[in-house]
Amino acid sequence: MFYDAETAIELKKAFGAALLRHPDNPFAAAREIEPNNSTGRANWIVAEWLDDPLVIATAGKRVADLGALAGLPSKEELALAAYREPIADKDTKLKYLQFVAELLGYVQKGGGVNINNNILNQPKIMMVPAFPDEKTWEATAVEQQRKLQQT
Repeated sequence: MFYDAETAIELKKAFGAALLRHPDNPFAAAREIEPNNSTGRANWIVAEWLDDPLVIATAGKRVADLGALAGLPSKEELALAAYREPIADKDTKLKYLQFVAELLGYVQKGGGVNINNNILNQPKIMMVPAFPDEKTWEATAVEQQRKLQQT
């Protein structure tokens, strides 16, 4: 056996999930989860684990949990595949990185909400006449009140 018991259990679970992504090609599923990228070990995984109860149970649980989405990669797997895509064109690579950032929630799609908080604050100014003394002010106020009462 190539793996210790704990690693084998984790790999069997991963193999069950990978089988849903590659239902017609168990070898591709085995190559996907094999940590050393060994073709011989991937063949061994297919031969030994294809009918394993844990693999079948993991695939069945994933189908029950996800329904029709069971064969699709997770957000993390999709982001990792997009991140590792070899692209020479800088603009295309930036679009891929933007996609990864949006997928993982690092940035909001569309740049977020633009809130415009321009507040126009124009204080009102009151013109108050200045009088040289109190008697002049009182005479002017009495005259103003008399004019208001006449109209």
